[in-house]
Amino acid sequence: MTFERGVTLNRGVVVNHSGGLHMGENSGLGPGTLIITATHEVGPAAKRWGRGTSTRVVIGRGVWVGANVTILPGVRIGDGCIIGAGAVVTRDCRPHTVYVGVPARPVRELDPTP
Repeated sequence: MTFERGVTLNRGVVVNHSGGLHMGENSGLGPGTLIITATHEVGPAAKRWGRGTSTRVVIGRGVWVGANVTILPGVRIGDGCIIGAGAVVTRDCRPHTVYVGVPARPVRELDPTP
């Protein structure tokens, strides 16, 4: 895991970091955030929990992740994003955009100027 300057992790954050995690400067994770970097292939009927794989999660600079958000393997969250409380992030997020819901979807563009 790599954390740039000013990163904040709130209470109850859980990171399965086998695939790696990078958090950009001044980003924060709300309480209860779950970041998963590992998953499994679907196995045969006798054992659906197949071969494991891991993929890095990247969180850009200035990102605000709300409470109880789940971020799945391989996701890249662009600089300046806001991820609303309770969202499940299954795909990459464009910079300076608000995402909410299950699965997370864009609902608002944000001003990118500092």
